[in-house]
Amino acid sequence: MGVKRPRCRRATWLVAFGSVLFLVVSVGPVGYVLFSRGHSDAVGSADVVVVLGGEHDGREYYGLELARTLGAKGVLLSDPYGAGDPVMDTVCRADVPGIDVECFVPDPSTTQGEAAHVSRVIRGRGWRRVVVVTWDYHVDRARYVFRRCVNGDVSVVAVPGGHPGYTLVDWYLVSARQLFGMAKAAVTGC
Repeated sequence: MGVKRPRCRRATWLVAFGSVLFLVVSVGPVGYVLFSRGHSDAVGSADVVVVLGGEHDGREYYGLELARTLGAKGVLLSDPYGAGDPVMDTVCRADVPGIDVECFVPDPSTTQGEAAHVSRVIRGRGWRRVVVVTWDYHVDRARYVFRRCVNGDVSVVAVPGGHPGYTLVDWYLVSARQLFGMAKAAVTGC
């Protein structure tokens, strides 16, 4: 005679499987609703504009222009790309009158690593008003991390343009990464 599993154990497995299936099915659509509309902050001025690493989607040039518009004293550009990146080679050498342009390699190469570096720099220079530039699906997580790590008035804005052509599969990947990153930031801090 075979050994029968107790019904309780089978029910537990069914609930666990159903929960995982629900999460897998819902992550993409939920992520689309949460992350597809960058919830940019309103900004009026800045001491420094910080451009986070990621896609070369125009964020670097947008950050330089935003710094001019906001009267910033500096621009900090995250450069996790490695030597010889043509975009970073250009923007890191940008000559913007009255604005100090500086590139840095975040350590670790994460939003938290970027925030930790920015925190050290602004503390040393007495800057308080920080505007962070990132992609629209990253605005909420960047805001959470920077406001936890940086002692100052932090605003986060999305690069204009959105993300045309993203498929549902893209949203699953983006959503999982953003949700995981938010949970990690909540646990690890700066």
